[in-house]
Amino acid sequence: MSRHANFLAITFLVLLPLIYFWQITLAQGVWFGNDMVRTYYPLGVELGRALQQGRIPLWTTGMYAGFPILADAQIGALYPVNLVLFRLLPAHWALAYSMLLHLAWAGLGMYLLARSFGLRTASALLAGIVFAFNGFMFARLEHATVLTTSAWLPWSPFLWEQFQRARTQNSSKAGLWFSLVALSLGVQFLCGFPQVAFMNTLTFALFAFFGSMLWHSSKVVSLKTMLTISATVVLAMVLAIGVAAAQILPTLELVGLSVRGGGTNFQFATSYSLPLDSLPHLIFPLWQGEPSEGINNEYWANVGLAPLILAILAPFLRRDRRTIFLALFALVALALALGEANPAYGLIYQLPGFSFFRAPARYLLLFVFGCALLSASAFDTLAHRLTQTPARSRPAWLWGATFGILLVVSIVWAEVQPIEFWLTAWQILPAIFAAATLVLLVLAWQRRTSSATFRVIMVGLVLIDLTALAPLFMKTLGQITPSASVTTVPRSLAAMDTAPGNGRVLADQSIFPSVPAIRNSLYPNTALLYGKESADAYSSLASARHVLYLHQLSPMMLNLLNVQYFSIPLEPRPRTKNAIPWDGLTLDVLNNEEMISPTPATVIEIASFTEQAEQLAEGTVVGQVEVRQRDGRIDVFPLRVGIETADWDYERKKSQHQRAPIAHSFPGFWRAFGRAFEGHTYLAKFALEPGEIIGVSVRVERPDVYLTIEDLTLYNEQGQPQSLAKLVGKNNFRVAYFSDTVAVWKNLDALPRAFIVHSAQIADDYTALARLQEPDFPADRLALLADGEPLNALSSRDSVEIVAYQPERVQLSARTEQPGYLFLADSWYPGWHAMVDGRAAPIYRANVLFRAVPIEPGTHTIVFEYRPGSFVLGATISIISILVLVIIPLIFHSRTKSL
Repeated sequence: MSRHANFLAITFLVLLPLIYFWQITLAQGVWFGNDMVRTYYPLGVELGRALQQGRIPLWTTGMYAGFPILADAQIGALYPVNLVLFRLLPAHWALAYSMLLHLAWAGLGMYLLARSFGLRTASALLAGIVFAFNGFMFARLEHATVLTTSAWLPWSPFLWEQFQRARTQNSSKAGLWFSLVALSLGVQFLCGFPQVAFMNTLTFALFAFFGSMLWHSSKVVSLKTMLTISATVVLAMVLAIGVAAAQILPTLELVGLSVRGGGTNFQFATSYSLPLDSLPHLIFPLWQGEPSEGINNEYWANVGLAPLILAILAPFLRRDRRTIFLALFALVALALALGEANPAYGLIYQLPGFSFFRAPARYLLLFVFGCALLSASAFDTLAHRLTQTPARSRPAWLWGATFGILLVVSIVWAEVQPIEFWLTAWQILPAIFAAATLVLLVLAWQRRTSSATFRVIMVGLVLIDLTALAPLFMKTLGQITPSASVTTVPRSLAAMDTAPGNGRVLADQSIFPSVPAIRNSLYPNTALLYGKESADAYSSLASARHVLYLHQLSPMMLNLLNVQYFSIPLEPRPRTKNAIPWDGLTLDVLNNEEMISPTPATVIEIASFTEQAEQLAEGTVVGQVEVRQRDGRIDVFPLRVGIETADWDYERKKSQHQRAPIAHSFPGFWRAFGRAFEGHTYLAKFALEPGEIIGVSVRVERPDVYLTIEDLTLYNEQGQPQSLAKLVGKNNFRVAYFSDTVAVWKNLDALPRAFIVHSAQIADDYTALARLQEPDFPADRLALLADGEPLNALSSRDSVEIVAYQPERVQLSARTEQPGYLFLADSWYPGWHAMVDGRAAPIYRANVLFRAVPIEPGTHTIVFEYRPGSFVLGATISIISILVLVIIPLIFHSRTKSL
């Protein structure tokens, strides 16, 4: 009966997430919340692309100006499950099925751990349900790697329990269990979320050490035994680190060069601490509103009313060492989650490992873990108390059928009912579940029900409670989206050159956009989805130099980054948001005067467009161009709709005015219009009195209309044009694509990805940054090197061609008549090697971020290859560690046999 019950319980735990999230199981949709869109899906696509090409993704060209993507860890490139799923399935399905399987893995691991603690089948089943289906896990339906890493939490303590039992019995299997302990710990560091892996390892160490002393021994443990236990635990952890070294060493290398290189400050480390006023969440899920990205998504730890009550009662019902330890463990985990609200966290922050991570609220995972085991222990004690009680209530099978029907109803309602229904329902459900729990506990304590009936009703009650909680998340943070919507290719991409090495995109991140705007703007890291290269990234291990560079970005620095496209998300769009690149990069003449050196001009030419002006009558003035002469005169010219300007999307509207003369056209789209059309900017020319211009501005006359100045050019008496943008040290941009979700501008001044400079100077990063911000810095002729040899050669006719551009290998062909440095606008990073005509050549860090290789006159073939020593060393250690784990069981087996 026990084996049969075990089989049924395990089968139920495995099938529960597959059945409850049946849309995922049946390929009807995938989870596609904000972090899934921005992080896990793009990284998954890059992983799948690499695996299908037969390589491990060590580097990507799609983040920053090149980034060690494996070292970022969140891609999980070495996790065995990922190696299979992302090789065989499209990334969105691989992610969805991985999360689904790990929910089952979490429940199964907790069930086995509870069973290893001696709890009965129903009690262990309750623990498994609570650990797989709870607020913490539901809130991670958009955080794939947090969920997959969390699912491993019970496994290492379970395997340690098996090891301890086998060692006590002198079983030959002890070595196998020990190897599995170390392997399970190591695998967690490959899942993609080091913080949770750190928490899981900490939990294992506590359970292994104190468990061996408290509940595996009935007497006081000697010092020698304590040292032996400690050494065994440490050995398992060392071997685990060895197993994951191929991931850990590259990650540590990146950490040293990232914004977290010196650890984090206390303020950052305690961001997303669990507020004290969020504690009622544990009882009232809607205490602070529905689940919400960035507001309370880190603060969920609901385990259900019945499990919470049982967990509180556990130390009183079952006063053994393990239960007391579990109670203290859960309380300490909750205290850690409080972060800055916990006066002791300042000391905890000083401990090794704690300062590298933020969001103390994630320790709620350990609280949930402790509650699951505590509730199962209390439940087991009460059920055992009723073992000899004759049945006085309805048969258990009837209760089981009732809860089975309720479960089916819950699954159906989770799909068909709107979020408003669940928000209303959860106003009263806590009281219902609490009352039902208390009534059941009173009946059990007074022995007025049978053990079987009590077990069925309690497990059913918990199941209904937690499955009724899930819709709050499924309709907010963890929405299920049809796969066709996930794989949609943005229309904006067609307006960009997507050839490798041919211009990057940079997205304006001043607003957090909708999913369509994220996709169409190629918001970091979504450029990865389409093989487009981005100058920015979204990573917890952001490159410190890149962050510094981007925060001080000047027009010339933008050009050096080879940024050919600047995108502006427009959904949602604040009323004050103009669809233009940042003021520091392009002209800023709206209600602002751009001052220039005295410049002779007889004509001023303006390219502009409006938005939301279709109701204005012909000739309505929307702006006044003011041109300041050196002698103090100010010439004023109107920008009138239908004459000098008009709406860019004139083709889709029935405007009250005519279309102005077109300056140039570009592809446009509007979802409500339903089809593509041509957008336009419009040309206006005004004659000036002879003189010298010293300032230009455009005064906005209609605040209810968006007015955008694309370009402004001055012509002298000889008809020679002079760009106002160039005169003020800014870049020229031209609209490349416009829609209701994004505006994409093309940077006409972007420098090539690779070129040759014949002058080089040595400068530290801060000096280099200051020089690069000078408007007249000759970036196409001079490189500022962090080290290397200065150079001041004559200029020459050069040519550079990109022959091959791949993530871990770039081949160039270059010809020059003078000594110089081949400049490549890709990130400098340890592990890159250069060959010039087959001979090793040094790579110097140039202009803060980039690579420069010295070359002599002539025609050369230059090859860059990424062979990171951290990965090679880590992989070697991993292979050796795995071999050791294979040998350990053989040693135990031979030793046991000799005894």
